[in-house]
Amino acid sequence: MDLTLSNCRLFIAIFSVFIPAAFTGCSNAPSEATGTVTYKGNPVVCGAVIFVGPDGMTKGANIEKMTGHYHITDVGSGPVQISVVSNDPAEPLDQEKPSNPKDPLKVNWSLPEVDRSKWAPLPKKYELIHTAGLTAVLKPGLNTGIDIVLE
Repeated sequence: MDLTLSNCRLFIAIFSVFIPAAFTGCSNAPSEATGTVTYKGNPVVCGAVIFVGPDGMTKGANIEKMTGHYHITDVGSGPVQISVVSNDPAEPLDQEKPSNPKDPLKVNWSLPEVDRSKWAPLPKKYELIHTAGLTAVLKPGLNTGIDIVLE
């Protein structure tokens, strides 16, 4: 093989595209994660987890009521950023149209399905990906024990 300047440029171009991908640990293979969300040692009794995968795609999953368990699917494998939201279960879901739970015409109200005495408000920083500071590295397939510990 003749190593001309154009061949060297081609080799460098190919090398610069494929080799960094090998070192990042990212792949397009889907992954899923299960774990428990806790705040100050207690399960987060309601809410949702949000994962932003290495591909920039956002996926969310509900936290199981009263247990703190979650199961999120279709997340890109590799490093992910995580945020957690847990709204007061006794508040109306639609804050712009507060309603009375005794008024059947107000359909945007849902009665608490969890014991509110077990709920604790989370610090607001956990609601946003860029302030939560929560990360994990997911491998392709099922990742168990990806616990999210909030203090």
